[in-house]
Amino acid sequence: MKQLKWYYILIAFIVTILILGAGFTYWEKAFNEAPFKEALRAVPAVEEVELEEKDEEVIIVAEVSYHKNLKEVVLDLEQVADEKLKEDYSLKIVDEPNQDMETFREEVNSALYEGARQGNYREIEEYVYRKTGEYSFDHHHFSVDKNRIYLQAQSDDNYIYILVPINSEEGGKDTK
Repeated sequence: MKQLKWYYILIAFIVTILILGAGFTYWEKAFNEAPFKEALRAVPAVEEVELEEKDEEVIIVAEVSYHKNLKEVVLDLEQVADEKLKEDYSLKIVDEPNQDMETFREEVNSALYEGARQGNYREIEEYVYRKTGEYSFDHHHFSVDKNRIYLQAQSDDNYIYILVPINSEEGGKDTK
């Protein structure tokens, strides 16, 4: 019987590892990622969901059609993610603004972040409603919870969503 050469064993080992890796990747997508994305898509107003990974964190990118209550949509997405994900995650909501809405975003962003840091939500709300009066939005809504400030506006088929974290470095007070 001929002796096996060591490089045949090495090649067989490498091929086995590659096959196992490909199988694990397929299993991960088919049995974990797909049902998770479907659960996220089941949230009202969510049209499409993509998952990205960055620095051991999952980024959930959700395309959301206009909904009268953005806070409700975000909380529903977070509930699904909390139930199904073991990793840290962040949520990115994709909107469809027009040029006026982009200008509006630029005008109110600094006030929203400053208000989040200082905790003066009533003043922010008054400022935002004054600013929305300068534009011809069909609908706008401002709300706050313990985690973020939510601002949304709609004009025809375009809409804008602004979420400002309250308890973080980029938003407001750090409660840690």
